[in-house]
Amino acid sequence: MPPPREIEAVDVGTGRILTKGHGLLLGDEVRFEGQGVLPAPLSTTSIYKALPVDLDLFTVSLGGTPVVLTSSGTKPFAWRASPYPAIDQALAAASATVQDHATAHSTITNPTPQIIEIVCILAAHSIVFTNRLQLKLNADFMEKTRQRYDDAWITLRSWEKGKPIAGVTDATPQVAESGAITGGPRCRPGGFNWGKGL
Repeated sequence: MPPPREIEAVDVGTGRILTKGHGLLLGDEVRFEGQGVLPAPLSTTSIYKALPVDLDLFTVSLGGTPVVLTSSGTKPFAWRASPYPAIDQALAAASATVQDHATAHSTITNPTPQIIEIVCILAAHSIVFTNRLQLKLNADFMEKTRQRYDDAWITLRSWEKGKPIAGVTDATPQVAESGAITGGPRCRPGGFNWGKGL
């Protein structure tokens, strides 16, 4: 989970929240927390969408409606970015990569544990090394993640050349098929989706 970021100031008139170098992108999900009283009407139980103004200022919306602050609250309070959109994005990109590199195989309609593992390894590498979630991980874990990523790419390149995918039934496993797969692993926000046209 990303660490909480301190709210340095709020402007009730504009609804702007100041956190120097907040790093938020348009639509990032944020939650508010703190030992003080949050600026009204912010709540610790709601998930808000970020609307960055610049590198240090942002406002939020709830249910598509910009939040109008009616009080400045009492510090200390903070916000925390939700990790889920970044995780969903990493899974979607990883599953598209797997699909793009299994072009030597016929349609895969049921993902195997090996395919799922490769998708997860690629996604984990993306999350750890883009630092989008501001994770604090030890060097040993990061090295193991990097090694598993390198191994996953060796597997992907072998699939691209027609090597059989463990657990996938193929009438001619030693013969590369022509054309890309159409129903391989494809993740998208909200969970896994496997099938044609995703």
